[in-house]
Amino acid sequence: MGHAGPAFVAHWANGDLLVGDTLVDVKTVIRAEPASKVAVWLWQVLAYAWLDSVGDRYRIRSVALYLSRHGLLVRWSVDELAARMLAHPRTGGSGPAAAREEFLALVGRLAAAEGAILDP
Repeated sequence: MGHAGPAFVAHWANGDLLVGDTLVDVKTVIRAEPASKVAVWLWQVLAYAWLDSVGDRYRIRSVALYLSRHGLLVRWSVDELAARMLAHPRTGGSGPAAAREEFLALVGRLAAAEGAILDP
């Protein structure tokens, strides 16, 4: 089963495509570089998965980038991507669970300041 444009925070955070338990972000770029650009894409899908974890509405367990010009789908479990993203010296710290909680607290404040509310 699929879902186009899943909303994680109404009128504030929407994804591209949900297929089963995998959130897919579609990219139409010719080249997946520089690495800093790809990192932003990865943080975005991880952030959406973390937002969904609040109410577990879509039950996202994996995230993926679909590079449409190349017909390539690259997929990670949410936990694997979080561990990999947070393994970098600049982002390392108390681990994925603590980072997720810190992220959700921050996003909750930012969303509320803009009139959006995270689903319980």
